[in-house]
Amino acid sequence: MANKLKFYNFTSAIDVGFWQVLAKKKLEEIKLQDDFIGIFGYYSPSQHQDLPPLFHVVPDSLIAIESNIPHGSIKANGYLKIFNTLEEFKNADREKLLAEAGKNVLTDGNQNAFILIVYADLKSYVFYYWIAFPMINFEPVEYSIHPLADHFDADKLKEALAAKLQRGENLSAFLGLKRNDEGYELLNGPSDIICFIDPAPKHDFPGAPLRNILSYISQSHSRSIDVVAIKDLISSNPNNFSLGNSQYYQITLPEINEVKFLGWELNAKGKLGPRVVDLRPQLDPLILAQSAVDLNLKLMRWRMLPELNLDIISEKSCLLLGSGTLGCQVSRNLMAWGVKKITFVDSGKVSHSNPVRQSLFDFEDARLAKLKAIAAADNLKRIYPGVDAEGIQLEIPMPGHSIAGKEAFVKEQFEKLEALIRSHDIVFLLTDTRESRWVPTLITTALDKTCISVGLGFDSFVVVRHGGTPFVENSERLGCYFCNDVVGPRNSTNDRTLDQMCTVTRPGLSFLASSFAVELLISLLHHPEVHKAPHNSETPLGILPHQLRGNFGGFSIMNYYGTAFSKCTGCGTTVVSEYLEKGFDFVANACNDPDFLEEICGLKSLDSLNEGDLIEID
Repeated sequence: MANKLKFYNFTSAIDVGFWQVLAKKKLEEIKLQDDFIGIFGYYSPSQHQDLPPLFHVVPDSLIAIESNIPHGSIKANGYLKIFNTLEEFKNADREKLLAEAGKNVLTDGNQNAFILIVYADLKSYVFYYWIAFPMINFEPVEYSIHPLADHFDADKLKEALAAKLQRGENLSAFLGLKRNDEGYELLNGPSDIICFIDPAPKHDFPGAPLRNILSYISQSHSRSIDVVAIKDLISSNPNNFSLGNSQYYQITLPEINEVKFLGWELNAKGKLGPRVVDLRPQLDPLILAQSAVDLNLKLMRWRMLPELNLDIISEKSCLLLGSGTLGCQVSRNLMAWGVKKITFVDSGKVSHSNPVRQSLFDFEDARLAKLKAIAAADNLKRIYPGVDAEGIQLEIPMPGHSIAGKEAFVKEQFEKLEALIRSHDIVFLLTDTRESRWVPTLITTALDKTCISVGLGFDSFVVVRHGGTPFVENSERLGCYFCNDVVGPRNSTNDRTLDQMCTVTRPGLSFLASSFAVELLISLLHHPEVHKAPHNSETPLGILPHQLRGNFGGFSIMNYYGTAFSKCTGCGTTVVSEYLEKGFDFVANACNDPDFLEEICGLKSLDSLNEGDLIEID
């Protein structure tokens, strides 16, 4: 009685990196699409006699870089289908999917087709998958098996195989084998003898790919087929490998009247069902954190906001002048939007009144009286280690605050601040006095930096985006934080009572104001003119107001607009020109003389106007 041939089925070996590539593509490119996607895998002769035939899917399988397939391996082209819900995945019509993947097995020579279906839980980094290798099911096959050396010259066959690799030719699912005077010739098509790379270990039975190869060849050739199964890893040098494990089969194939497919892989329990891979234990916690941070942002682009440009947000560096109530909230909102570089500047220390209102500090920070900027940066990194946060202890020079006797120290602080502003893309003014915002306003205007100022009252707030340099001709240039003032900034900290020395505001105000400030920035970044964008310009995220003013008394938020004031002490042409010409000397004069800015800007001359003139100006 003739022997009946069996086939060793594949076991999938999917690289961890593949799931990371798939997750990235799903989030950024595939999104909600559920079409079939081209993919490849590969297999090689088994290197371990106690392992089943392995089918490899690697990170490059979704990128289709064929050069990354190991030498002597066989590439297999397949299909990937990613389902959007777990229920869809579980209820997939497997028979239909298998037939779809295998429909060309007998027509286009794709005998190694496969299909991989996936549901990716990107929130938990858990992947449900099921892989199938569509194999034509036919009646038991009669065969005989012989040692290769009994029928072939192994050395000549090695030379033919090595020569093919030397020519840079890829190995296909099978090759025709023809004898000639010099030995053997390998053909890219069927012949009386076929040669195929066998992924099965050295046993009596070949690997599953032979099923489809036999079916394909039997259509045009005899159903009696001679097969050389190469079970050894070959190379371009015939001296570096042997064919000691390879075998020779003589097979008689039954007539195939109806094409039916089998091929879904069994799960880890040996039953028909999907497999599950949980990458959390295998991934660096920092990578998991990064993926989780990016997840919600990238999901916005699926349906709600396809135009959202996350790259332009993440690449911006933000300088926060003030690390208190506003600085804490602004930084957390920036981090939630994916900003990676955040620098805090402050001169104060954490006090016991801070932690309940300032979300980056805790009791221990207050007990140790930590430097605010340093503590804010450290705690931000504790929340998310992937953020590049830095704290700088610095005193901002302020007009009306005399620097007599400490000019060298103040100049050093000024130059440090100037360098920080130069090195950052965005500046937020979040300090607790008006005069502490003057020098940063002056520098950001001169450097044409994007600058957003946030101010708090007891139950009201203002968010202002500064309009940029005055040296670009623009009659509609937007005003800065100081453009509504008809007096210069001066020392506001003298003669204060306790309630005036502390930041006394309704607790929820800072959260609201900070949110509006950051959301305004994100919208600005989606306009080609950024901070120079006209008031109420349109972006994919909505309009771009110049100012927002809100209050809890009436639970209202108003949208305001104001052009730059020619005599402004913060962004007017006069002060910016003086700063560019004289640098720190100009700032020092403003610090030592409370009336200096009013005089140089022309605000003093407004005192001489009569009431009718003031009405005319208004």
